[in-house]
Amino acid sequence: MESIRALSGFLLLKYTGIIIKLLVALANDEVPPVTEKTSELELSKIKEPRDRFSDVCWLIVNMFKLASITQDKQKRNELLLLLNRAENIYLDLVLSAILHEDIDNDKVDEELTKIKEELQEVIKV
Repeated sequence: MESIRALSGFLLLKYTGIIIKLLVALANDEVPPVTEKTSELELSKIKEPRDRFSDVCWLIVNMFKLASITQDKQKRNELLLLLNRAENIYLDLVLSAILHEDIDNDKVDEELTKIKEELQEVIKV
C-alpha cells in the first residue's frame, strides 16, 4: 500500500511540474497565440468533472486554451491570474492527498465557483 501511495505522490508531483512549466511558458509569451477566435474555441471535451481534482484540471486545461488564443493582453493577463488561482487549488489538493491531510472542501468548492464565475466574465467581454 505504501508503494502505491508513493507512486501516486510521485505522479501527482510530476504532473504538477508539467502544469507549472506550461503556465510559465504561457506567462512569458513562449506559447504563441493561436489564430482561432475565442468564440469559436471548443472547450475541453473532458466530461463534466466528478471530483475536485477533475474540476480543477478541467479549469486549468480550458483556461490554458483560452489564454493561448487570446491576443488581447489585458484578457490574457486576467486569464493568467485565474489560471494561477486554479493551479494553487490544484497544488493544495495534491499536498493534502500526499500528506493525508484534511482540506476544507466547502472552501475549495467556493473558490472554484468564484473562478468559474470570473472566467465567464472574462470570456463575455
